[in-house]
Amino acid sequence: MPPGASASVFALEENPREVYLEVTSVLIRLANNVIKNPSDQKYRSIRLANPTVANKLLPAVGAMECLFEMGFKEAHDCLVLPGSSNLENIRAIHDQILVRRNIMVSKNVATSSPTVSNSSPAQIAAIQTTPAQPQLQSSSQPQPSSSSGSSNKAPSSTTTSTSGGNTINQNVHTPQPSQSSKDTLPKPGFLERIISASGIVVESSNKEHLEIAKSYIPLTELETAALEQLRKVQKIIKMEQAEKKEKISEEPSMQELLLLQLLSWFKEKFFTWVNNPPCHFCSGKTKFRRTDSRGNLRVEVYECALCFQETDFPRHTDPLKLLETRCGRCGEWGRCFTYLCLALGWDSRLVIDETDHVWTEVFLTSQSRWVHCDPCENAFDTPLMYELGWKKKLSYILAYSPDDVQDVTWRYSANHKELLKRRTYCTEAQLIEIIMDQRKLRQINLSAARKAYLLKRTLFELVELWKEPSEKDGNYQGRQSGSLAWRIGRGETTAAIRAEPFIWKPTQSEIDKKEMRIQYLSGLDQYRRGPHSTELPLSGWINGVNTVQNIFRKEERDWKMVYLARDEGCNKGTVTWCVDLAGSGLVADTVKIILCSKIFETGQVNVTLCGGDVCVKLPTSKDNPEATISTSDLCGASLIKLTVELSGGNGDAAWQHAQLFRTDLASDNVSLDFQIKMRHVLKVTDRK
Repeated sequence: MPPGASASVFALEENPREVYLEVTSVLIRLANNVIKNPSDQKYRSIRLANPTVANKLLPAVGAMECLFEMGFKEAHDCLVLPGSSNLENIRAIHDQILVRRNIMVSKNVATSSPTVSNSSPAQIAAIQTTPAQPQLQSSSQPQPSSSSGSSNKAPSSTTTSTSGGNTINQNVHTPQPSQSSKDTLPKPGFLERIISASGIVVESSNKEHLEIAKSYIPLTELETAALEQLRKVQKIIKMEQAEKKEKISEEPSMQELLLLQLLSWFKEKFFTWVNNPPCHFCSGKTKFRRTDSRGNLRVEVYECALCFQETDFPRHTDPLKLLETRCGRCGEWGRCFTYLCLALGWDSRLVIDETDHVWTEVFLTSQSRWVHCDPCENAFDTPLMYELGWKKKLSYILAYSPDDVQDVTWRYSANHKELLKRRTYCTEAQLIEIIMDQRKLRQINLSAARKAYLLKRTLFELVELWKEPSEKDGNYQGRQSGSLAWRIGRGETTAAIRAEPFIWKPTQSEIDKKEMRIQYLSGLDQYRRGPHSTELPLSGWINGVNTVQNIFRKEERDWKMVYLARDEGCNKGTVTWCVDLAGSGLVADTVKIILCSKIFETGQVNVTLCGGDVCVKLPTSKDNPEATISTSDLCGASLIKLTVELSGGNGDAAWQHAQLFRTDLASDNVSLDFQIKMRHVLKVTDRK
C-alpha cells in the first residue's frame, strides 16, 4: 500500500467527528466483507435505498468517492463491484481509512464518553446483497474479521442489539493520550505496514488456497524422512538408557521432525534466492536501475551489463503466486514458507523484522511454544542469531497469523534494555493498542472455545517473552546444545549414529583396469567412482566413511559454503576412509591423494595415509589448501586407510578454524580424489 492516503480518504475528515467515525466504521466493514468473501456476490452489491447508505454514506463527504475508488460501479438502484475488479484497490482504501482513522482519533482525544456506532453488523450485512435478494440479511450472518489500529489504550467494547435480538460486540476506539507524548504521532508508514501485513496473512487462511498449497509439498517423502530420523533418535535413547546416563534425551515429536524436513526441502529443493536476476535476453549479469509501481505490484527493474536489455523482478506478496515463481528474497521466502506451514494445519506466523528480514514461527503443540524457523538460513529454534550472530540492531518484530498479532521482539533479543531505547516509532501504549485492536477484529467470528484457547496461549507466551533470554541458552548460529538425540532430531549431526563402518572395495571393472578411484564432491555431498564411472553415486558423506568421531557437515547458508568440521566444544574430530582389496587378487601399487582443506588462525588439519605397516603424512597448511601426495610406499598393501584429524583454533569459533572439503554449495568441484593403481599379488615362485 502506498504510504500516502488518497484524496477521497482525506475528504472523509471534512465531516464532523461523530459522522466521520460512523462513516468510516461502515466503509471498513463493507470493504472487509468483500476482502474476506471475494466470491460471494451478496457482498459485491450495495443497495442505495438501504437506510444506512441513504442516511449516512450518501450525505457524508468523501464516502461515495471511496466506494468508487474501491471499484464499485453504479447500476440502477445499487452499487456493484465487478468480478474483474482488483481486490488490491479495496484493500488499499480499507487500510488507508484505518490508518487515517487512528491518526484522527489520536489528534482529537475524546474527553467525553466514546461515540458508539449505531450501525450493527446486521445492518451492515443488509447493505450488501445481490439485486435478486434485496431483503435484509439475518443477524446470524457471520461477519468477517478486519484489521484496525488505534493509539494508546486497549479498545473498549460496547454491545449493540441487532434486529434479530442478538447482542453483538462492537469494536469502538476509546484512546487516551500518552503520558510521555500527548501530541506525538506514530512514525509515518509504520502503522500502515502493520495493517498491510495483517491483511496479507488474513487472506492466507482461505481453505481452498491452502489445499492448493498443500499439493506442492512432497508430504509422503518428508514423512518418511522424519520417521527415519525418529528411529535414529530412538536408537540413541536406548543406548543412553543402556549406559545408564544421568540425563536421557527426550524424543522429539513428529511435528517437529516433519518441520525440520520441510525446512530442509524448502531451502535445498523448492525455493531459490535472487539478488540480481539474470538477463531475460542473454542470461548475463544485471544491475539494479529503478523500482516501478505497476498497479499494486512493486517491480524492480535491472539492466544487463552486456546487452543493456531491461529485466523485471516483480516483488510478489501473493503466496499462491510465489508457489509458482519459487524465487525471491527473505520476504518471498518467509511468506511462502509460512503459507506451506499453514497448509499443513499448523498454527503459523509470518514474522516481520522492521530492520528488514522476514521469517516464520510455528507453534509446537508437544512443547506448547512458538519456535523460530528461518527458511532462508534453514535455521530452527535459534532466535538470538540475528542480534548476536548478525549484529542487527533490532527494534520491532511483529508476528502475524490469521487469527492473531503479537509483538515478539523480546524473544529475539538478549538485551531488552538497549532494545527498548531503539523503539521510537510510536509509544509502547500505541503499539499495544493497535495489536489489541487487530487481535480483537481477527477473532470476532471465532468460537468461544477458540477465543479462550488463544487467550490462554497468549498469556503463557507473554510470560515467556517477559524473561530476557541469554546467549548461554543455546548457540544462536546453530543449536549445538542439548543431548545427541536432540541434535539428531534437528538434523544437525549424524556422525554418531552409523550402524556399520563402510569399506570401499574394487568393482569388477576396476579390477579389470587395475585402477580404483573414489571422489567426494562436497558441494553435492556425494561420492562417485571417478568422473566417467557408470556406477550410481553414493549420497551423504557419512555413508562413505569407515569411522568418524565428533565430525559434522556444516552448511553456511549466508556465505553459501559447505565443509566438514569438528563438533563445537570438542578439542578433536577424526574421520577415516577405508579401502579393502582383499579377494580381488590385487594389491596396491601406487596411491595418489588430492585433499582440500581450509585452515584459519591456529587450526590444524592432519592427514595420514596408512597401508600395512607403513604410514605416510600429507602436507597441509594455510598456504596449501590442496594437499597432494603420490606414493609407492604402500606397495603390496591390501588394506588402505586415510585418516583426517581436525583440531586447534582459538576462542569460541575454534571448531571452525580447521575445515575439510570447504567449497561452494551445489558446486561439483572434487574435494577428495583417492586413486589406487593395483597389481597382481606376487606368488612365491614370482619372487624367486
